[in-house]
Amino acid sequence: MRPKFHFIASAIIAIIFFLFTKNPIASLICFSIGFFIDLDHFLDYILIYKKLDIKDAIKGDFFKDKIYVLLHSWEILIIILLIFKLNTYTIAFAIGFAQHIIIDLFSYPIKNKPFAYFLTYRISRNFKELCK
Repeated sequence: MRPKFHFIASAIIAIIFFLFTKNPIASLICFSIGFFIDLDHFLDYILIYKKLDIKDAIKGDFFKDKIYVLLHSWEILIIILLIFKLNTYTIAFAIGFAQHIIIDLFSYPIKNKPFAYFLTYRISRNFKELCK
């Protein structure tokens, strides 16, 4: 999904989260995680082209043979939930993170690959799974 749509979706989720919690910091965490997960696309761009062209990288049309997207991994969410005490901030992180992955899961033609957003699964497939 394009950055502007993740921005909008993350903002809506963060506003809803704020309405329930009245916690601006937690809401900002929810928004930030939901939006900034896509920073890993810049790493993918660098790994593919050995340089960074921000305008081209933002388009996201550069994926060819491999897609790393290291932050797009359910394992990160699992680790955070196991390490940190469950509170408003970890819930904010979890909601922001999960909404981003779920939106991506239904926005790209990988619906029949339920494990595609597990880093361990992508590693086992040499990062080619999302390209097929």
